[in-house]
Amino acid sequence: MRTKRAVVKIVDASTTTGGLRASITTRLLPLVLLWTLPAVVQAQYNYTTNSGAITITKYTGSGGAVSIPSTINSLPVTGIGSNAFFHIINLTSVVIPSSVTNIAGAVFNSCTSLTGITVDSLNSAYSSVGGVLFNQAQTILIEYPGGLAGAYAIPATVAGIGDFAFANCANLSGITIPTGVSNIGVSGFANCANMAGITIPTSVNRIKSSAFAGCASLTSVTIPNFVFLIDTSTFAGCRGLTSVTFPNNVISVGNNAFFQCSSLTSVTIPNSATSIGTEAFSECSSLTNAWIGSNVASIGVSAFESCGSLISVTIPNRVNVIGDDAFNGCGNLTSLTIPNSVTSIGNELCDGCASLTNVSMGNNVTSIGVYAFFGCSSLASVTIPDSVTSIGYDAFANCSGLANVSVGSNVTSIGDDAFYSCTSLTSITIPNSVTSMGNGTFFYCLNLTNVSIGNGVTSIGDSAFTYCIDLASVTIPGSVTSIGDSAFTLCLNLTSVTIPASVTDIGGDAFAGCANLTNALIGGSVTNIGDDAFDGCGSLIGVYFQGNAPSVGSFVFNADNKATAYYLPDATGWGPMLDTCPTALWLPQIQNLGVQMNQFGFDIAWASGQVVVVEACTNLVNPDWSPVGTNILTTGLSLFSDPQWTNYPARFYRLRSP
Repeated sequence: MRTKRAVVKIVDASTTTGGLRASITTRLLPLVLLWTLPAVVQAQYNYTTNSGAITITKYTGSGGAVSIPSTINSLPVTGIGSNAFFHIINLTSVVIPSSVTNIAGAVFNSCTSLTGITVDSLNSAYSSVGGVLFNQAQTILIEYPGGLAGAYAIPATVAGIGDFAFANCANLSGITIPTGVSNIGVSGFANCANMAGITIPTSVNRIKSSAFAGCASLTSVTIPNFVFLIDTSTFAGCRGLTSVTFPNNVISVGNNAFFQCSSLTSVTIPNSATSIGTEAFSECSSLTNAWIGSNVASIGVSAFESCGSLISVTIPNRVNVIGDDAFNGCGNLTSLTIPNSVTSIGNELCDGCASLTNVSMGNNVTSIGVYAFFGCSSLASVTIPDSVTSIGYDAFANCSGLANVSVGSNVTSIGDDAFYSCTSLTSITIPNSVTSMGNGTFFYCLNLTNVSIGNGVTSIGDSAFTYCIDLASVTIPGSVTSIGDSAFTLCLNLTSVTIPASVTDIGGDAFAGCANLTNALIGGSVTNIGDDAFDGCGSLIGVYFQGNAPSVGSFVFNADNKATAYYLPDATGWGPMLDTCPTALWLPQIQNLGVQMNQFGFDIAWASGQVVVVEACTNLVNPDWSPVGTNILTTGLSLFSDPQWTNYPARFYRLRSP
């Protein structure tokens, strides 16, 4: 057959509107395609060049059957980068040329239609059997096509399963791993959602992170004896996993190792283990019991968080660190014993453990973290040991069943809202060691009737006792220098209050809405009273000031229609009104006249520290007053008695300053 010649005619661009054109006979079409093939191939890939060799970094084509070129721009293709074909869902088959000697991990990850990988027989680094990619010696299984369905038996020559080797093989129903395999790579079987069972041979000594993560149909697993580390996220998201058997040699359970294994019902961590990682069993919602081996020293952050079915857990005596949120959201946990080895209770440790009735804290705990027992509504009693120095904010907030609290003698600070809305709490003693009470410390403790504040407290925070409607008495010690805004707002049963001489500032709304407050004694050092401090105290009759007139805000005595502000004779700055409250001179009062212990007498009531002289006479028409006693009112009240009263038919008494 004669070869037909093609004639190419070049036409001058200046004589045409389309520029330079080539007139090619139709018989040249195959040749034209041949010439354009390198450009098409090149356009399907992103790549890098290094030392005269090409590494493909990204496939940009449409999928189907793909043959990776051996050269691009006359340079050899020697490498395929990580995730180069990631999620090419229309990719059905791949041919790898002999030039490729370096294939990174997860190259064909999530290629859900890929059913075969073929390696050129002359390739010195890789091989393929049955469409599966191996190294040349077939000792490492590198990639199993994501579109293959059914069960698969790994060849007996294989010693290692590569990173992402079976990842996202959603149609893989079963796997047989031969004895001799020692290593399962990162995400080796991750997201094999239909793989229902697996037997890991005893030869395996390393299972890397996320190896079986997302294997939702996996129901049970036995970890071989020579696996010492259960790596990060190894079985995370295995929602069908109901049981796991740990080897007696395991040292560590890694972060997220069993995260969201929502069907797992119990776990026994052997005595060989020393640590449980962050979120190791978090969101194992069916987990009812956890037995922790005796050598575990640390329990990680959120280790058992949101294990809503967890009823009991045993923390061994060697544990010295319990991370934040370790048992957060364990709504069925009923008791918790924190051993003496633990020095700190982490933030939100048992937040939301609504069934927790008993907590025993070891005697070496020094701090209780924020929200540590927030919302533990069944907790009835708690003893804070003497070793504790600080209680974090909201530590026991919303513990609505908490009726009894014993605060250790070395606590120095109680955080904001620490006992907020503990509606069953009836009394509290704050030890002398405490120097600071945070804002809202006992806010909305509706049944709190008695409070004893230690003499080390220097400030009472904003809203510290707001809405403690049953609070009938409170003793503010002489160490306190400031009372915060709304500190005692709406303490409806509070009838009297004494502000000691140490206090200089009373915050806004401090006693607002205390509807049954009848009298208030204000120490001589108070220089400022904030807005609305006594607003709405409708029963208030007397406010007794022991010092000079303070600076006052607006509406301090708003709606206190019965109130009078009393001041001492030697005080300065007083006028007829204090804000909207009328003022009057505060004079000593005689109370409880009568015979006491065979002597006539009476009580003298006035400001603490004042001195009163008692004078007597026998005739009010022509009185001859003479002193019969001098009383020092150390507590604001002093008893006067007259041993001579029987010597006179009548005797009259009056009080004066010295």
